[in-house]
Amino acid sequence: AQSTRTSSAQLAANAMPLPLLAAVAGNAAGVWGYNRANFLYDSGQRVQRYYTGLSYQMQLFNLYRQDIRDLVGLTTAKMSHYHV
Repeated sequence: AQSTRTSSAQLAANAMPLPLLAAVAGNAAGVWGYNRANFLYDSGQRVQRYYTGLSYQMQLFNLYRQDIRDLVGLTTAKMSHYHV
């Protein structure tokens, strides 16, 4: 008759060894820290890129405004030549 009970030797053979479990947990913590450092670095780059783009947009609109000022100034200068 075969026993349905498992012996402690069988349980120990089937269980994951503690040093292996500790190594896996240590590696997981290292990977998490590495990914966190990359995430923080990337988030700083993302903010920098956003503000740089915003600065470029402001410079572009200032150029548009300057172009409009130049066109209006040109029109009023021409009209002063025609004014009698």
